[in-house]
Amino acid sequence: MRTFVATVAHWDVVFLTRIIGWNGRKFVASVLPRVSHTGNGYYYPAVPLFVYLIDPQAADPFFISAIVAFSLELPIYKIVKNCIKRDRPCEALQGIAQRIAPGDRFSFPSGHTAAAFIIALLIGHFFSTLTLPGVDLALE
Repeated sequence: MRTFVATVAHWDVVFLTRIIGWNGRKFVASVLPRVSHTGNGYYYPAVPLFVYLIDPQAADPFFISAIVAFSLELPIYKIVKNCIKRDRPCEALQGIAQRIAPGDRFSFPSGHTAAAFIIALLIGHFFSTLTLPGVDLALE
């Protein structure tokens, strides 16, 4: 487990250093926090509504599947996060400023990413043609 966490930390530094190099670019500096904000969950209640508009018969199974998936994901994510206790980059690395107030103390696994993948995989399960775009968005 330590090797995995060390590997994630290494790539985190590589990508974070690259992203920080983009700070001078106004477009990137304004877009990245907005992309991150989409993972806060404020938009998730709209997803079943869109499912209903696309395919009303899929809306109920989608909604039930989402409730079950999130009911399982949230406690597992919290347990894993509190077991690994990986500091956020702004705390672990010099010269990195916090841009968005985090919802909790530790950074790995990412709650945004876990939730985004649940939504992406649910959408992909119910609408297979949307699997790739959903997973691509979850990777953002």
